[in-house]
Amino acid sequence: MRRSPRFEAMTCRSLPTLLALLAALALPASALGAQPSAQEPENEGQKAVPIDLEDKMPPVSGRLFLKNGRFEISPTLSASLADAFFQKYSGGLKLNYHLVESISVGLFATYSLNTPSSVVSVCKPDGSCKGPELAELTDVPGKLGMMAGVDVAWAPMYGKFSLFAEKVLHFDLAFVGGLSAVQYQVPGGANAFAIGGHFGVGQRYFITPNLTLRVELRDYVYNAQTVKLGNSSSKLQNQIMFELGLSYFAGSGHED
Repeated sequence: MRRSPRFEAMTCRSLPTLLALLAALALPASALGAQPSAQEPENEGQKAVPIDLEDKMPPVSGRLFLKNGRFEISPTLSASLADAFFQKYSGGLKLNYHLVESISVGLFATYSLNTPSSVVSVCKPDGSCKGPELAELTDVPGKLGMMAGVDVAWAPMYGKFSLFAEKVLHFDLAFVGGLSAVQYQVPGGANAFAIGGHFGVGQRYFITPNLTLRVELRDYVYNAQTVKLGNSSSKLQNQIMFELGLSYFAGSGHED
């Protein structure tokens, strides 16, 4: 069968077009096949240099403050909490010596000023009530004078945190306990001394290598005399005090 000239012309024109399409389809396949080999050296280069986060995010510096072998002198102000009859405001002085970084021994002495508590009222037979005067509270417990004692403190934790994302504040946490002598008012208005104990928890916030702000919560426990219906007896009393102090550290500390 003889093909028409028109069919032969179409065949001649279609063959180059088909070959061009096949070549175009083959190019992406060959490029994709070559892509992994081109990326392998790049991946190998990345594996050879691991990313170290510590280089990009440097840690906060070490201890700002060393206490070992240093004396700590601390003027203090304190106020009583949960007082039934007397609100007390105290001033005093503490002296500590740090045997090692976490353990210290010390002495303290304070004196308290007493005012009638705002929760106490004196009521008369006619039903009128008013806040009491100190002279009207001679038969109730809780009026304190001087307190002095010895301390042992253990500071197991030292930490630091970022303050407003600009300054690093260093601090420690300490537990304290010891023996104390407490001057208190016995029924009738006289003063007496009792030997007791105290325990508490506190923190120091390090301002400079020699200066700290100290906050502390203490509970003083002592055995106080009471008189009821002419009979003398004793009763265990406790006094919770919130304390604020500014400590100066003498000398320079060293590692344990």
